Amino acid sequence: MGHFVFTSAAEADRHPEEKVPVNLVSKWPFEWHIAALGLPAVILRPVSFMENFTGGYVLRDGTPSTGLAPEVPQQIMAVDDVGAVAAPAFSRPAEWVGRKVSPAGDELAPVRTAVAIGKVLGMPLP
Repeated sequence: MGHFVFTSAAEADRHPEEKVPVNLVSKWPFEWHIAALGLPAVILRPVSFMENFTGGYVLRDGTPSTGLAPEVPQQIMAVDDVGAVAAPAFSRPAEWVGRKVSPAGDELAPVRTAVAIGKVLGMPLP
């Protein structure tokens, strides 16, 4: 069975009217277009990636930067874990086509994430 697996973003369907990063807003029209075409598809909507904290996207000059308030929890997961969820979507289409799946991992507030990163780096982060 030929099918399409699209990686969207967590809760993409609730973001069209909100002020959020472009990468979130852009996902919903793609989901809508896939449905309008009638493609046999699986939609994966993972949360933010842990790997975002390893480079300049979140960690800038040794300081974590996020659009969330310091105590607001954020769900994160490793990219490899997204791959583990995606693998059966590719290999078992009869079970997956038509599904919209929102995989998630840990949930930490930015201040707790900064503490965890600081421990790994061996230095406190602001």
